Amino acid sequence: MQAGIGGEDFKNGWLECKGGDKDVVIIMGKKQTHHEEFKAASLQGKAVPGFEGIELPADFKREDTKRLLICFWDINQRSSRHSFGQLAQMRETLVQKDIQILTVQMAENETDGVKEWAEKQVSLLMTGKLTGNVEEVKRLWGITALPWLILVDSKGIVQKEGLS
Repeated sequence: MQAGIGGEDFKNGWLECKGGDKDVVIIMGKKQTHHEEFKAASLQGKAVPGFEGIELPADFKREDTKRLLICFWDINQRSSRHSFGQLAQMRETLVQKDIQILTVQMAENETDGVKEWAEKQVSLLMTGKLTGNVEEVKRLWGITALPWLILVDSKGIVQKEGLS
């Protein structure tokens, strides 16, 4: 496992752990992980915020009679790509349960290594993209990690939020 912190005072480190190790704690950059300014409030039980800073797909139309599952993800993160793939596999099951799916690609840029994957996968689900400031969108939507799922009822109230 390797960890590093960027900036003027760039420091990197090395941590070796073996299966079964206990009480291993890694704390990186307090500015973006622990600082009050970056804490996002929960949306559970609240109305869905607006889509400022997010460009929705041209053919996306919110169906008022269905629940909406929104997946915020980052194509540059393996865990996000994995979750996106799982969601794509569950698409038919969710549609049968009257759940509309919208994904929002949160990466500010794509690395060359994932472009081919994206061309094959992204068309499977309706995908919007980030156009605004990533930190503002995360704060607005209560996102604390990616991928981040939000389930909205037919009235536009957030029922569940979080990972997986």
